[in-house]
Amino acid sequence: MARIGESLSSKGVSLDTPGIGGLLRRHLATAGTFASVDPPEVLARRAGVPEDKLIRLNANESPYGCSPAVAEALASASLNVYPDPMQRSVRKSLADSTGIDASNIVLGSGSGELIDLLFRIFVDPDDSIIECDPTFGMYRFCAGVAGGRGRDWHDRGPGGRQDQLAVRQRFGLRIARLQ
Repeated sequence: MARIGESLSSKGVSLDTPGIGGLLRRHLATAGTFASVDPPEVLARRAGVPEDKLIRLNANESPYGCSPAVAEALASASLNVYPDPMQRSVRKSLADSTGIDASNIVLGSGSGELIDLLFRIFVDPDDSIIECDPTFGMYRFCAGVAGGRGRDWHDRGPGGRQDQLAVRQRFGLRIARLQ
């Protein structure tokens, strides 16, 4: 995995001299970079298939597009005005349909933003997170940005599941996402 410090140094930016490199938080120099999914045209060319036949499930995309109701709502939406940053209307609708208090509902622009937010709030420098393959690369990346580190966990209990409490206690974890 590439490191942020390696990426900067490959571009001639030193972490020990004045300038942007000297301003970088030291723990970020060893944090890994996030390996995103290649764009459709690159994957289609690599696989030798037409781009319209490509389905990127690893990018959490739907091959079906949005529903007609969503397309209609988007067509009539006021996209020239920032939406409510507190998402009051949608949080109230979700609260009404789930029975969960709206103050306990957090929304974001995709799971990556929510994972980043959780790690910024709960992971301190030198904290550990564990990852159970297969997993989403954002967990280890966000841990590194927060100053933490990722650890691999492969020990599975009965039925291939991990005991979340045992894992959290063993590693002193604040966040454990187990499948």
